[in-house]
Amino acid sequence: MQHRIIGYLDERTRFLAAVTHDLRSPITRLRLRTELLPLEELKIGFRKDLTEMESMVDATLSFVKDGIGEELQDMILSVGPF
Repeated sequence: MQHRIIGYLDERTRFLAAVTHDLRSPITRLRLRTELLPLEELKIGFRKDLTEMESMVDATLSFVKDGIGEELQDMILSVGPF
């Protein structure tokens, strides 16, 4: 069971890294298209939203990178009665 859990965690980490990496290109394209908008107030709103999206992507990538390289530690867990 421990090997399955480790496998699931590895898979989740790879998935998060791939998704967040793949989101960077469309966000960049949207940022470039934003500059072509005719109204400055539209640009401001789009820039704000895109900056927020980039922050979420960066936070997720940071989370994934921080988890890589951590050593696993054995722990004793005590489970009470159900």
